[in-house]
Amino acid sequence: MSTLSKFRGNFIFTILFGDFGFLGLDRFGASLSISLSEAVTGPALGNATGFVLLSGAAVKLTSCTATGDVGGKTIVTPSSTITGDEYRQNAPKYNEAMVSFNNAYDTIAAMDCGGGTTIGATFVGLALLPGLYCVAADSTTESAMLTLKGDASDTWIFKINGALTGTSFNIQLESAEACSNNVFWWTKTSITFTSSTTMFGNVLAGASATMTTGKFTGRAMAKNDLTLTATNVELCSIVPSPVPAPVTAPVPAPVSPVPAPVSPVPAPGSPVPAPGVPTPSVPTPSTPTPS
Repeated sequence: MSTLSKFRGNFIFTILFGDFGFLGLDRFGASLSISLSEAVTGPALGNATGFVLLSGAAVKLTSCTATGDVGGKTIVTPSSTITGDEYRQNAPKYNEAMVSFNNAYDTIAAMDCGGGTTIGATFVGLALLPGLYCVAADSTTESAMLTLKGDASDTWIFKINGALTGTSFNIQLESAEACSNNVFWWTKTSITFTSSTTMFGNVLAGASATMTTGKFTGRAMAKNDLTLTATNVELCSIVPSPVPAPVTAPVPAPVSPVPAPVSPVPAPGSPVPAPGVPTPSVPTPSTPTPS
């Protein structure tokens, strides 16, 4: 077991702990996983962007609500509601979306895990910074919360070289401005979520994908069947923070100028005194009173 130094925010150091991968301790001593990888960029989804569900085989929905377009060779939707368009085999938009999905799948498949962080077979008790995370085989998580620590500009990619299974597996984004558009779950084989799992991200399954009694925000894409039961799925949409109204400074009332005092104008013929010389008083002539 070896120790590696890592300073970022509240994280103090990391430990390479056997098969569990890289673990960290925050300043409170809580167990956390932190990324030692460089920043990553998710694959372009292209023509698959508007699809909330996309399957290379059948889409089967039972008692579900899907907000967004749905595409599959066949689409079966008993007791379900789709808010969006449905595209089936041979529809040009479906075929174009499948090309984009397969390109995105291949992009992640080609990513080198040597530049990412290898973690163990479970996500229990982890809080992850942005980066590429790799699991060497199947991954199973039960009754756990995974926290993604970042904002809307960050990207998380989970590359699982096997199947991913989550039971009561809840994922939360630390920032209200972050979105599932930048979270990617890639599996070599199948993905299964059950028992009120709350999922965020773009699922790219190499085989089938199954979701039961949960909520999914993002896109579910699978090369084989895509089966949902009692699950609500919708594309991510960030509600922008309200912009405060501009504050207008009060305009002061105009101030009327105070007129300068006007000196009296002397009568014509009166002598103009020199500056600083007092004006002599002129006696008023007296008028004789008649007897």
